[in-house]
Amino acid sequence: YDLFALCAPESPAEGERITAAQTTGILDLMKQQFRYVVVDTAAGLGEQTLAAMEAASDVILICSMDVPGVRSFRKTLATLDQIGMTSALRHIVLTRADSRVGLNIDDIERTIGRSIDVAVPSSRIVPLSINQGTPILGSDQRRAPVYQALERLTSRFIDIPARSAPGSRLWRRRR
Repeated sequence: YDLFALCAPESPAEGERITAAQTTGILDLMKQQFRYVVVDTAAGLGEQTLAAMEAASDVILICSMDVPGVRSFRKTLATLDQIGMTSALRHIVLTRADSRVGLNIDDIERTIGRSIDVAVPSSRIVPLSINQGTPILGSDQRRAPVYQALERLTSRFIDIPARSAPGSRLWRRRR
């Protein structure tokens, strides 16, 4: 498959000039052209983020393993519920889920009032992937827990055949 990217503006000032209506309009156009449209929004619930979430069929919400992050995440979920943004299917992802920082997954689930859908462990594979510009799921790291967690996340959206290794016919067809 081909991958196309519509990049963010060069500066935050340029980004502020983009309206929620423009965000919705471009997403509507993209949904007509592409099977999957992935939007990586800024943190928080700004006008453009809310417009993107409103247009979404699925929303991946990412929580970190620290008390301020979990509290903020709980407030974000409450705000989305309060303003009626419950139409999109929510997928809750916990990052660095194996960190020994005084919190565990049960603590976080109790605090946010929801279960974690995918717990992504820490791994040095992640910064290596970013720095090298190579996707983790396109690597030969299938046994790595972070690979398996990301595969579980993507399988929520697409059907990934079991045991397809990079270089196999099934793998090439998916890409």
